[in-house]
Amino acid sequence: MPNNLIVTFSRIVPDPPRVHLLPITQGVARSEQIELATGSATGFLQAVGGEDVCWVYCAVDCWVAFGESPEADPADVDLSTSGDISTSHFLPADMLRPFGVSVGDKVAVIAA
Repeated sequence: MPNNLIVTFSRIVPDPPRVHLLPITQGVARSEQIELATGSATGFLQAVGGEDVCWVYCAVDCWVAFGESPEADPADVDLSTSGDISTSHFLPADMLRPFGVSVGDKVAVIAA
């Protein structure tokens, strides 16, 4: 299923907040695929202790969100009417991108 979002939870080494040009991951990685649906779809995996980075990849443009009960929503990025911080991030097609996560975070996705 090439249009699914591929999600991989891992850890960055050495321990943050050291600065690297690119994140370096180590240890066991846990992955899942989230099927792109008409509405927002949330994965089953959640970050556990020691996992502080989540790599995401999709073959098509999509929006991703992170949190304990995330909901990917492209409308969420319009900050012109409120001062809230967006919780959805645009992920261009064919781009592997890391995001920082906290224990308990899950990933949600919706097609762009």
